Amino acid sequence: MYNIPALLVIFFTLQPVVFAQSIKSDLCERVKKVSIEAEVLYSDFDDSISAIALMQNTQFKRAIHSKPECFTKDQYLIYINQYSLYLSKTNNHRYINILEKFLSRFPENTLMHLYLGNMYKEIFQDQKRAQYRFKAISSYERYIELSKNNKAIIDKSAIEFLKNRGLVRVESTWGKYLNPNDVIPENRFKTFYINTNIPKKIIASEIVDSVSVNYSNKDFHGINSKDFGAYWVGNFTFTKNTTLQLNISQSWAKTRVIIDNLIVYEGGNNAEIPFKFVKGTHKIEVEYMNNWHTTSFSMGINPFQKLYKYNELKQNLKLNDDFNVWYVGIYESRKKDHGVDLVLKKSQKPIVLLLQSHETAIWNITNPFKNTIKAIIVGRSKPGSKVVGELEEESIFYISSKLGSHNIYQKCNCLTPRFHCEGGSVINTNKRIVTMLNKKINGFTGVYGGKEMVVPEVILDDKKYDEIEKKINDIEVERKECSKKTDPSFDQIFK
Repeated sequence: MYNIPALLVIFFTLQPVVFAQSIKSDLCERVKKVSIEAEVLYSDFDDSISAIALMQNTQFKRAIHSKPECFTKDQYLIYINQYSLYLSKTNNHRYINILEKFLSRFPENTLMHLYLGNMYKEIFQDQKRAQYRFKAISSYERYIELSKNNKAIIDKSAIEFLKNRGLVRVESTWGKYLNPNDVIPENRFKTFYINTNIPKKIIASEIVDSVSVNYSNKDFHGINSKDFGAYWVGNFTFTKNTTLQLNISQSWAKTRVIIDNLIVYEGGNNAEIPFKFVKGTHKIEVEYMNNWHTTSFSMGINPFQKLYKYNELKQNLKLNDDFNVWYVGIYESRKKDHGVDLVLKKSQKPIVLLLQSHETAIWNITNPFKNTIKAIIVGRSKPGSKVVGELEEESIFYISSKLGSHNIYQKCNCLTPRFHCEGGSVINTNKRIVTMLNKKINGFTGVYGGKEMVVPEVILDDKKYDEIEKKINDIEVERKECSKKTDPSFDQIFK
């Protein structure tokens, strides 16, 4: 028989355990009550926002992110799915991260794939962001697969979305007016150039290999650049299922890309859009309207380019030998097809070739002296640039950012009292390159508009670097002198 002190010891020893169990049990009861109240708000009043506000301002939120022991796994999943359903109905895209975290914990949660697919679909349809179309497709496909395995009813909206993979069917295209006889070349494009003020009049037409145009003012068929429009159409045959990337580069303009009567892209931004071409023939149409004093547009259909970051590229380059670093920088191409022809001079050492453009550039490299090219690194500001020629693909690396400038020196002017400089200099460019290659640029070619260029045009030896450093110092002196000049007022200008 226990004496009184012993009973007190037992009581105070067990009390925290009993109390903790009571708290946990009470928490689960509260969560259950909130769940019922939220369901009333959602089902009876169609108010998902108030339902979520109720859940997030009670202990429900704490419980849903950290499963209490009083919940079974099935009960916990019911609450998670309820919470996720309401989140997906609020039209608040910030909640996607919450659903993605839930799914990472329970990857076989069928309904979570549906809810995420619905949110991805909504973003794609609202903002036309292509990556969310593919996320929606992936989520819906997994949802349908799990639903079939569980012999569950499948949501019809998911099936409907997958029919055309989220794309909208076009009612008609410019071909109705510009190409009424439906004359379409095989594996090439027929192009129709128009003035958008008189769109039914064809100014010129030709057969081309790619979708591309690049000119200013009235330098192309006499069409004022701001009124320029074009329509490209071609039938392209694929012998097997092939996923490629549409690289759209444009300035002040808007473009519509249609494949098999489905709108793949419509908008005025640069874009990189993956597209799966199933085996067979596909009709590709591109409609374009410019609205600027220059016209610079390309729509490439290219294999996927892995985009490296500086540190990642450094790890992948295998450059054990001594080599020359030759840099080519341009703002844009001067050719209609965005091409830039490079002819390499003779080199006594292997070469690492660095290519940088602001606008899309198609780099065509000729190597008459059979120099050893260890690597070609392509920087980018806009999508679509690529390297062509008889080169080894494994030696070409595309990076996700720009490499540098097309200038050796900055161009500066004193605009009293402001000192204004344009562009960068090879010194700043070189800092990035040394970080990546542990070696300075020793050959430089740079120009605003490139067409045909010899590489390198300038040898950057120690003497040339000293000259560049002196020029930079001179610019700083000019900057200080400029700051001393006063900005005269209207009353003082004649004094």
